Amino acid sequence: MSPFLLMEKKRLHAIYITAISVLGVTALSLGAALIATNLPESPKSGMQQYYDEKVAAFGMENSNFSKGQIVFIGDSITDLYPLGDYYSDLDLMTYNRGIGGDTTKGVLKRMDVSLYAIQPTKVVLMIGINDINGGVPFKETSNNYKAILDGIKTNLPNTVTYCMSILPMSDKILEVAQVDIPGQNQKVREMNEEIKPIIADHGYTYLDLYSLVQDENQKLRNELTDDGIHLNGNGFAIWTNLVKPYLM
Repeated sequence: MSPFLLMEKKRLHAIYITAISVLGVTALSLGAALIATNLPESPKSGMQQYYDEKVAAFGMENSNFSKGQIVFIGDSITDLYPLGDYYSDLDLMTYNRGIGGDTTKGVLKRMDVSLYAIQPTKVVLMIGINDINGGVPFKETSNNYKAILDGIKTNLPNTVTYCMSILPMSDKILEVAQVDIPGQNQKVREMNEEIKPIIADHGYTYLDLYSLVQDENQKLRNELTDDGIHLNGNGFAIWTNLVKPYLM
């Protein structure tokens, strides 16, 4: 990873942690919390500015990207995933189209620039945690999720799509915010059950990463995260081991 990209990843992570600690949210809405956190150097919220800049950057990248490759798309968990460290040995290139703080609604808005323009042969989707933590009704999230898959099916009919389970959180998040971890993780499990039939109806593959990263209390294992919600190198290794055989 280039020094510039590494710096951007660190900046994104710092914005997340600052937003959580400053707002002290109870129901941990990362998406809503970050959008409400105004950075002094910008008239926009930090995460809205980040979203806009990332989408603009994707548009500029597209002219230099090869079609028919692999795209990972999602929120901060994807955004922070250093794909080059894990997939450089594949025949196809892997492009990261994650945006910190993103939701199913946000992904829907950027399908053209994030996916359709570069026509990937394979897509790895992980999205939904910010919907859950932001209190978005399940029906709205599931409708958005279905619309995302409808869009892929219509515009990229030959693209193979792998849908990752939404991941749980760990108690480490309590270091910066009071969160009902068991309650939120229960909602994550319920949403995973909600999206499974949607994925199956589209003929796509559901990959259960949740079960591989949970502890005995159905929380994210502490050794797989540094902040309670994002994966660290140990967590990314497990994700890689699960999905990589499908991408070879």
